[in-house]
Amino acid sequence: MLLKNKTAVVYGADGLSGSVVASAFAREEATVLLAGRALDGWEQLATEIADAGGTSHAAQVDARGEQAVDKYVNAVVERQGALTSLSTPLQSPTRSRARH
Repeated sequence: MLLKNKTAVVYGADGLSGSVVASAFAREEATVLLAGRALDGWEQLATEIADAGGTSHAAQVDARGEQAVDKYVNAVVERQGALTSLSTPLQSPTRSRARH
């Protein structure tokens, strides 16, 4: 697959756009790091990625704060060895709100 042994961070993966991006990265065998202001609702997406054979981790990171993002990216690079992709999809309704 295209992203095997690569690491992708998706900010806002609990939104519709973000979840689509995260799922696409996972299908290409990237390790997907789900980042956002809250951890609520991430379990379902992480489960979907795992059920499809992918790997994901969630972290609470406020992407509006430059220092928080820098700290998180540095921690990712230290833990994973590299960061291949960084995605900040357009803001969209959360997956749970969109289903109602």
